[in-house]
Amino acid sequence: MASGLTAGSTQFLDEAVSVCWTGERFVLRHSGGNIDHDLSAGQALSLLLLGENGNPETTRSTIAAVDGRFAHELDHVIMRFPTYLRGSKARKMDVGLWGNALQSSPRAPRPDQAAPSSVTWLLTLECNRRCPYCFYQIIPVRPETGRWPRDAALKGPTAAERIAEMGRIGVADLYLTGGEPMLRPDIGSIIAQASSHGIRVHMVSKFHMHALQAEALADAGLHHITISLDDLRPAEGKRLTGASNYPAEALASIEACLAAGLDLEVNAVVTSLNADGLGSLADRLEDIGCRKLSISAMQTPHFRSSHAKGLEPQADLRPLMDRLLAGASGTMAIDFGAAGGNDKAKPCGATLVCEVGRRSLHILPNGDATRCHYMPKRPDLVIGSLLTHSILDIWRSDTFERWRRPERSMFAGTGCANCGGFDGCNSRGRCVASAFLEAGQANAPDAFCGAS
Repeated sequence: MASGLTAGSTQFLDEAVSVCWTGERFVLRHSGGNIDHDLSAGQALSLLLLGENGNPETTRSTIAAVDGRFAHELDHVIMRFPTYLRGSKARKMDVGLWGNALQSSPRAPRPDQAAPSSVTWLLTLECNRRCPYCFYQIIPVRPETGRWPRDAALKGPTAAERIAEMGRIGVADLYLTGGEPMLRPDIGSIIAQASSHGIRVHMVSKFHMHALQAEALADAGLHHITISLDDLRPAEGKRLTGASNYPAEALASIEACLAAGLDLEVNAVVTSLNADGLGSLADRLEDIGCRKLSISAMQTPHFRSSHAKGLEPQADLRPLMDRLLAGASGTMAIDFGAAGGNDKAKPCGATLVCEVGRRSLHILPNGDATRCHYMPKRPDLVIGSLLTHSILDIWRSDTFERWRRPERSMFAGTGCANCGGFDGCNSRGRCVASAFLEAGQANAPDAFCGAS
């Protein structure tokens, strides 16, 4: 069954975890993880109450009675710390700690997290599909080879230790992507190991899955799966994946995953080729029981693939959105995400653009932690190797800090060097992939820059 805490489950604090007051702020401390997570007052109260009663609904009622301003904080800590809410014993709440701390006006949590709350792991660049809009220069393989991917060096005991560390330091979500994740012979083991630590595991796939494979993923504890399907028509399917039989294979995979009880969504990338077929796709998905369809706008690969030419959709997708929503019956949610708006209109610093270094860590198949997993061929974006260093060592490294807060001098000759929004762009995280695409270098205005 899919992993993850539910509102009705018992959620005591793990025995290795405690809520502490430092004299300035609340922290959630893991004795074996060598880490303190900053907490707001409401988050600390939520965790203290959960530690005492283990019941989210009881905790919610108590928080509402104590201070209604903290009501939303309970949902946050349940989503943020699933690996720490796996204890089996109640502990008495330290009322004195709580009262004394509130009188001292605790500081707000710092913006940068003490450890990543999510990890994206690019398991391999090998793939049996040929999608022209793919951001990766994939390694073509046939799906039936059954051998170990040539680029997948993070494996075995080292991979198991890094996954265990994710549990200790409070990683909530692990995103497995590729290439094709299902080409890893150990995919079930990776999912099971992460799930056993309480980590929610998500996977994106275009693999042709049979019923037994889908059931194995569910048994391993896969929390969520996204299957990509852009068009039902064979000719368009071949152009968009390299296989004319892909639409039929994808539908079979979707039905197998639904039958196995997996939480599933389908993602469709909008191109000039398939925009007119999305209505039929939505109807078919709704008929077979799919509950969510995500629509993604095509982004030109940073290495300027010649196969992607001519596939860019029209700039204004609102008419398409209106048509799809008008035809929906309501049993399947349709999410347009970034395809539904113009992110370039947002001012610098207005919202979080890139979470890497703030909340997220990206891992490449060879074990390197990188500033951007969409650009795995660039060694200048590598922060360190998980084959030789722990996640926390890399997260706390000077190299990562320089990427989080680059100096103006690194942007000499670009519009960023003297821009008044420079610090704001550092705070919201810079999109280095779009900077490379537009300017050929990481230290340049990105696609979300409101000043360029």
